[in-house]
Amino acid sequence: MRKVLLFLVYIFIPFLIYPQNGIENVTINTELIKKHIHYLSSEQSDGRGIETPGLDSAANYISTFFKLYGLKNIKGKDSKDAFYQNFYLYKFYYADNNNSVICANNQILKLYYDFDPGFDNQTTKTEKAEVIFGYDKDILNDSMLSGKFVAILDDINKAKQDSIIEEIRNLGAKGIITIADNDKKFNPEYVDLKKEVNDDFSSMLYYLERNQTTFFKFNMPRSSAAKLFNTNLNSFNRIINLYKQRKKNKLSGESFSFTFNLQKKTDTIHVKNIIGIIPGTDLNNEIIVISAHYDHLGKSKYVYFPGADDNASGVSVLLENARVFGDLYKKGIYPRRTIVFIAFTAEEQNLLGSEFLLEKDSIINKNNIVANINIDMVGRGSERHSRSPNQLYILGDDFDTKLLELPDSINNIHSYLYLDYRYIKDDQEKYFEKSDQFSFIKNNIPSIFFFGGTHKDLHTPKDTFDKINFSRLEKVTLLTFHTLWAAANIDKL
Repeated sequence: MRKVLLFLVYIFIPFLIYPQNGIENVTINTELIKKHIHYLSSEQSDGRGIETPGLDSAANYISTFFKLYGLKNIKGKDSKDAFYQNFYLYKFYYADNNNSVICANNQILKLYYDFDPGFDNQTTKTEKAEVIFGYDKDILNDSMLSGKFVAILDDINKAKQDSIIEEIRNLGAKGIITIADNDKKFNPEYVDLKKEVNDDFSSMLYYLERNQTTFFKFNMPRSSAAKLFNTNLNSFNRIINLYKQRKKNKLSGESFSFTFNLQKKTDTIHVKNIIGIIPGTDLNNEIIVISAHYDHLGKSKYVYFPGADDNASGVSVLLENARVFGDLYKKGIYPRRTIVFIAFTAEEQNLLGSEFLLEKDSIINKNNIVANINIDMVGRGSERHSRSPNQLYILGDDFDTKLLELPDSINNIHSYLYLDYRYIKDDQEKYFEKSDQFSFIKNNIPSIFFFGGTHKDLHTPKDTFDKINFSRLEKVTLLTFHTLWAAANIDKL
């Protein structure tokens, strides 16, 4: 019944407020969408990586079209730069990887080959430490853990593991070592990239703050941990099996000494979100944000990552909606709520662009944002639905608003996609936490995520323009427009 009522509201509200034919006659310009994706995924855009000229070129490209389409800027000036929300990222990296090592039992564990460091790890000199295998809070106390590392198995769910790590930290431990539940490299994607391009991708770690923790984190495969505890891999596997059965083993209660050295340098990088505005009317103090990230993985000496689907496709939907809403605005057809179009940077760096907007800056009052629609990887569809190219995942949390109900009602009238809501109930892969809508959710702002799903070309050089399904993308763009229009005009969202 709720969906039926919403359907009726959506149909009749435009008749009461604005000329209905102005909305019903909206068309999507697929050639412009092609143009946007072709440019953003071309080699001249450098894979839109942080610190590449191509990322700045992409920002200039997006702001040029925001201005061309008649969007207002956040600074009230007549320039493309006025659409920029400027801020800084900090990159911490190891100055000499050969000397960033762990030494234990006359053996050397090499950075990225034998262990991975936590993002915040840093030393100014070689440090001595001790490590205890396993964590049992019924046996270990703060006096036993104070100033020491604790090694735990990385074979539990992340939430539980984070809770255990926080307990260990609060007991005064110096750090944590997580041991993989097999002997594969802890970061297979990183290792694969390293082999493919023969380059060091550690520079892809960026932060909004200079502050760094004194609590250390290391991650390593079992073979490395065996060296740390002065045993061989077969013996260590037997010890782990005993530990899992909560049986005593020869490492129980023992401390093992090691040293480590992880000297870092810091670079400061200027980046920018791009923000354009369509002002509202009677509900103009309420803001609907439509967003898509424009950054990607960048390039190395040998290869670049086009990111046609991730996320030139989402940016093309954002830009085409900016064009349509700009044209309507010029014709005197206005949304009731203010619509803010945002192309976020640094999504690939743990959503730092959207985090900055919502938690570090006040250029937009987040208390006025009533909803977010985020678009990411909508140009191809997932391998799960390879025989259904018009599939689209809908994820979100509407905090008891009508936001999640809008796409389904609208789709049956305008876009005719196959909408898949499965990940709202069962999102074991945590897709909803992997794009910018999650920053809004963390700030209790209703958000909906249009997502095509993953495929084998994700985060590889094979995510190219020629694989985009433009017929499908036209439908996604129509669905986005009508969902955004409904959200901006319905009496009570």
